[in-house]
Amino acid sequence: MIEIEGIQIKTYGPQRGPYVIVNTVLKDGATIFNMIKTMYTQPFELICLDVLNWNDDLSPWFAPRLFKNDTDCGGQADAYFQKMMCIMDEVIPDGSTTIIAGYSLAGLFALYSGYQCDRFSGIVCASGSLWFPRWMEYVNGHTISPSVKAIYFSLGDKESQTKNPFFQRTQNNTEQLNRFYHDQGIETIFELNPGNHFVDNELRLAKGIAWILRYFEMS
Repeated sequence: MIEIEGIQIKTYGPQRGPYVIVNTVLKDGATIFNMIKTMYTQPFELICLDVLNWNDDLSPWFAPRLFKNDTDCGGQADAYFQKMMCIMDEVIPDGSTTIIAGYSLAGLFALYSGYQCDRFSGIVCASGSLWFPRWMEYVNGHTISPSVKAIYFSLGDKESQTKNPFFQRTQNNTEQLNRFYHDQGIETIFELNPGNHFVDNELRLAKGIAWILRYFEMS
């Protein structure tokens, strides 16, 4: 384990590309890596960044909390993104195939990162928080980097079955974005998994990463 920019990092694999950077909690890293290896057997390196201030660091702008016991989303994604870029400069060689992946709010951040730089070839947005206020307006007003060649979307089939009006829009937004990027010439897929948001988190993320790695192996 190493630490750069105050963020703890753990890597898995042969220390050569393609590289997959995941914003998560470090305890999930080994599980995710081992699951990917059951679906994709070629060499890759998984780089896990430990996100301590989840709602702040991964949200692109402020959004009030949706639950009584939750916290507001502080909108610090730009600052966290700069730290992540410094980490990438240290651990990923220039010109390498690099994929960014995340689950839930980290899935939203992965997609947001595709608008901030030209470093990512693929994005995994697993059960992404695409209900986030004003996200669809942001997408319609900005252009994702041409470096992004493939995006994997997934969702649980019960995630939109809720009384919360924000969460109700999640599946519709995800399916709409899948079509939107596909129409721009990006290879996309949307996979609907059984269960709600809290089912098989690591497996859903691993499936998306394996799909993206297979895509770049064959392309």
